[in-house]
Amino acid sequence: MAVIEPLLPVRDPRRGGQPLRYPRRLVIDTILYVLRTGAAWRHVPHDLVPWDVAYRWFRRGMSGCSAVLG
Repeated sequence: MAVIEPLLPVRDPRRGGQPLRYPRRLVIDTILYVLRTGAAWRHVPHDLVPWDVAYRWFRRGMSGCSAVLG
């Protein structure tokens, strides 16, 4: 986590909003599980975060990569 933590957005409590419901580490672990195993998002094990939470983080992170990927 120390390697990718500087790349994650920092939550500013002064801007408001709700606190994170799931730890960032668990969200990243869920995304890596799907990418490593090739499992469908909806087949994520129940001991990880819900699939829609991880998928939303993944899509938000990949939104700036469209120019790189072609």
